[in-house]
Amino acid sequence: MVKLLDMKKPKTIDITPTWESLAPVMIDIIRNPDAPFKSIENAKNELLRMARVADKYIEISSYKDGECVEQYVDLKDSE
Repeated sequence: MVKLLDMKKPKTIDITPTWESLAPVMIDIIRNPDAPFKSIENAKNELLRMARVADKYIEISSYKDGECVEQYVDLKDSE
């Protein structure tokens, strides 16, 4: 008799790093005098993109009764 294995769909684990965890790495790249120019430019551009997204979040947030109420907006125009 042959038993069939339970072939469930594999689980996906999101390992996308957070901006908070990446910011120190990007700062280190920018400060490193031996870092390639392209790496420094990429780090600067990513920090600026993160800043634009943060600014957009502040722009779309509103406060009601002292509580921050988030509103939906497409952040793709922040890139």
